[in-house]
Amino acid sequence: MRWLTSLLILFAVHSQAQVANKVVWLTTAATSEAQTLAARESSKGAVFQIYFVDHTNQILTHFEESVPKEIKDRSVRERDEYIQRHIAPKIKPYFPELMRSEVGLSLAKLYRIERIPAVIVNDKYVYYGLSVDHALRLFKERVEK
Repeated sequence: MRWLTSLLILFAVHSQAQVANKVVWLTTAATSEAQTLAARESSKGAVFQIYFVDHTNQILTHFEESVPKEIKDRSVRERDEYIQRHIAPKIKPYFPELMRSEVGLSLAKLYRIERIPAVIVNDKYVYYGLSVDHALRLFKERVEK
């Protein structure tokens, strides 16, 4: 009877390994809404996370450009006062987006991602330059062999 239990456990573990349980997509703000919807759709049944890794840079660049030139030429203390008074309140609504972007950048470093876009499946397999759908098809082909 024990061999049957061991066989069932082995089958359950093997079956679970063939399924994409978690999909992380590291991409850029250039990703269209249609691509995002397609990615969500193709990863149904899995935990899906999307990170736009360039949002931090885009947002901060926008606000840096909004600082008047005469303020940029002033002392550090005066610049900091201006930023605290005029820029910081405007950035506050963007904090969640900034943090998500930073999480995406941290994941890219953790997984040693070399290029964006990248799809990470089950915290183990990384696919570069592919749509989520294409990456999941390659993952499925790989685990079925």
